Amino acid sequence: MIGGLGHLRQRRDILDAFRDGRDPLVTGAEGLATIAAILAIERRAAPAGSSARA
Repeated sequence: MIGGLGHLRQRRDILDAFRDGRDPLVTGAEGLATIAAILAIERRAAPAGSSARA
């Protein structure tokens, strides 16, 4: 889920995972890979010569 509620659920899961000694449903590595994919899509979609995020 995208949006505030989804982020709230993720934060709760991370805290629960820490407390319960388990991995969160979405790991840091998975989150990083998602951000890298989003940034790559933004760079590809940016018009030539624009200053898209690096």
